[in-house]
Amino acid sequence: MIKKFFSYAGIEGFAKGLNWTTIALLPLFLPTEEYGMVGLLVAIEGVTNTVLTLGQGRAVLRHTITYKEKMLPYALQLNILSVSVVFFLCIILSIFKREFLGIAFFPHLYFLFFSLLFYNLSGLMNAHALATDNPTAFRNSRLWYALVKLGAVMGICSITKSGIGYIYGSLTAGVIFMIFFYKEIFKHFEFRKILVFDKNLKFLFFFGLPLIFHALSGNILSYADRFFVEGFLNKSQLGIYTFAYSLGSSIFFFYGSVGAYFEPLVYKFSKEKERYRTILQFYLTFVLSCAFLFCALILIGTRFFAFRFVSQDYISGFNILPVVLGAHLLIPFYHLGNYELTVLNKTTFIATSTISSAILNLGLNIILIPKWGIWGAALGTFCSYTFLSLVCNGWAMKTSGIQRNYLKYISLLFVFVNTITLLVNFKISEIWTAVGALLFAFFALGFLSIKQLPDLKIALKSN
Repeated sequence: MIKKFFSYAGIEGFAKGLNWTTIALLPLFLPTEEYGMVGLLVAIEGVTNTVLTLGQGRAVLRHTITYKEKMLPYALQLNILSVSVVFFLCIILSIFKREFLGIAFFPHLYFLFFSLLFYNLSGLMNAHALATDNPTAFRNSRLWYALVKLGAVMGICSITKSGIGYIYGSLTAGVIFMIFFYKEIFKHFEFRKILVFDKNLKFLFFFGLPLIFHALSGNILSYADRFFVEGFLNKSQLGIYTFAYSLGSSIFFFYGSVGAYFEPLVYKFSKEKERYRTILQFYLTFVLSCAFLFCALILIGTRFFAFRFVSQDYISGFNILPVVLGAHLLIPFYHLGNYELTVLNKTTFIATSTISSAILNLGLNIILIPKWGIWGAALGTFCSYTFLSLVCNGWAMKTSGIQRNYLKYISLLFVFVNTITLLVNFKISEIWTAVGALLFAFFALGFLSIKQLPDLKIALKSN
């Protein structure tokens, strides 16, 4: 179990860490305004990519495990078709409008969207490797892209001193990935079948359709505030906010790492309620425990180390960091409900909950950002994630007919810690209060995780 965990979680964590590092290190040589451009490009990339994937990463993972059919060729087909359609629409739009949010359609946005084709192919290969339990393929496809993107983006942005370099670094990474892995990709795909629509293609499309709105709404939750900060304030404030948000959301790479191991297990035992619920229970306590520790380290590291290396302009964003961290501590609660609803094939409600949260986030951004600036954007994110976690988890409990009593005291710990982190103004004397509370939660949940470990081992044993 431990070996498998590190085969997938370790690789995923390292790759996500590289992706985060790509964004986090750019302030070393980009001014706040240019870094704001990077934040805007990442937001456009994230929102657009959500539509292009058509929910096929989750579809490949869920149904390759369950039905043992070759779902990857159909997912690749859907991805190529979706990118072709969006690229064509981009060409039409560029006839009437030369730029979007200060970014030229040609050549910049053209190349950004084109780079997403390669990125999505990589993502689908990763999902297939997870579904077929192939750690070697997962390691190769996951790490190569992340490593090359880090080097390409950093190199091009440092030379050009422009945020636009992010586009061409991403494109370079995609092209190099295709050069190395085109045989592996196209052994699963035949171009002559690209316009053939059979039952498997339709099944994957309709399974993934609700997940498009779910993922799109999730990206709105993550990125919409950047568009509003740029619109209501300016790119310099966007750069400051993007830096603080990047630090606060860095625990995402840990969530993804652990999820790379646990999510396939949940689907593998989807027909055995007690087993997959034991897995979910351990997942929540373990992830939250580690997340609290990471939050403490982020607060200390940022306050005493990070700001020694970046421009003083970025320091003004430090006061929103605890709010962003508090928002992202809620994510495991949402993941718990998300995984169980996927097992129950209730993906429509996953979309409904994220759409509702996204609408709430948009409304809060419109109200709070003009009044409180980037602090208002962070508060809107916190409120939206709170709503999403409560609604998605509550509906999963109602649908499955299970009462998760252990959530009561975990929730109390969560409220306790977030109340403290939200109230501090981040003077040096107050940092240790927040850090102490986070460490207390880490040890309490860590102890609970250890107690649950024997049940997890029993659940993972073969029949």
